[in-house]
Amino acid sequence: ERHRHVRDDGSMVMKLLKALYGLRKAPKLWRDTFRAVLIEDGYKETSADECLYVKFYEDSTSTDVSIHVDDGYLTTSNLVEAEKLIEKLANVFKLKITRGPRHQFLGLYFDFNYATGDVMISQPDYVTKIVGDNDYRVAETPHTAELFAIDVNAKKLSEEERKKFHTSVAKCLYLALRTRPDILVAVNFLTTRVNCATTQDARKLNRLIGYLKFSAHLGIKLGGDSTGKYKLFAYADAAYGVHSDAKSHTGLFFSFGRGPVFVKSGKQRCVTRSSCEAELIALSDLTSLVLWLDHLFFELSGRSSKPITLYEDNTAVIHIVNNGMATSDRARHIHIRNNFVHQFITAGDIIVIHCGTQNMIADILTKPLALQQFLYLRDYLLGYAIPQKGCVELSRAHGR
Repeated sequence: ERHRHVRDDGSMVMKLLKALYGLRKAPKLWRDTFRAVLIEDGYKETSADECLYVKFYEDSTSTDVSIHVDDGYLTTSNLVEAEKLIEKLANVFKLKITRGPRHQFLGLYFDFNYATGDVMISQPDYVTKIVGDNDYRVAETPHTAELFAIDVNAKKLSEEERKKFHTSVAKCLYLALRTRPDILVAVNFLTTRVNCATTQDARKLNRLIGYLKFSAHLGIKLGGDSTGKYKLFAYADAAYGVHSDAKSHTGLFFSFGRGPVFVKSGKQRCVTRSSCEAELIALSDLTSLVLWLDHLFFELSGRSSKPITLYEDNTAVIHIVNNGMATSDRARHIHIRNNFVHQFITAGDIIVIHCGTQNMIADILTKPLALQQFLYLRDYLLGYAIPQKGCVELSRAHGR
């Protein structure tokens, strides 16, 4: 006699008493379970990021918890309250806890300096994994001036070589988005070539990995400004028409004092008619993201950075966004982005200040640079140097 749970084709349908790892519903059920424990303990889920929770105490201290699947990171200004949370979580879940100034989290190494208030974040093991045992020729930059050039006559890689190329580029992208934004321009271009990679693209990848081999010790350094204070500021730049399809490339850099809390580098989606238009697209993208970051900062600290300083190296763009509606034939078609930025200037949420191209940190995220300029901006991009009161003071400090 056929059991009721056996179907006509011989398969069986069963109801699980609990979720099994690997099933589609398991991640959601896990998140709901962990979230419930934090909410019960008084933590608030931030509206800017659903995986970030924060709790404020009466003495103005706070604890925040960041969750990535079944890994979590807790930072606090109240050790007593933090230990209470850890004890509660240990009673519900099986925990593996590390404390102190050095941590490993999702393959990232965190090294906190309590004296200076800085943290160094790096992935030396992951860089070693990318480089492997191959004898790559070391390079001082991740790209040459011909990064965006495409040779249509170059020989295509075999399918096996293309898959290896794809895997290596994916690994470099993971690294670039976490601790090595200095390679982001090169990686971003190579991701567009993974399905049609040629020997030319392979040489560009080898150059990139050679640079990683040469600079494996680098990471990002985060902290406050030269006075130890935290205030959000950002840089926007665009390289006009650098791609083979005539599209421009955007670079965005966000910081709270030193180092990048967020960066973006990518080809613009539309073809622009001038460098001014390309810069305006970058600035409008920067505006929306910086307002989101300020909202997140407010939820974590109770403080806002408004008016937020945005640095731009195109004086025409600064004039346009400060004056609102563009009526000239050359700028009328971009009035939506123009007025999008202008409304936040009028409201006092942001201010746009001119920054000379030589000190435009986001420039390193838009195109290949000459060696000395690359190394100069890399120090500011990664946080090894701190911009002093914006571009003016930074220019004077370096005699530029």
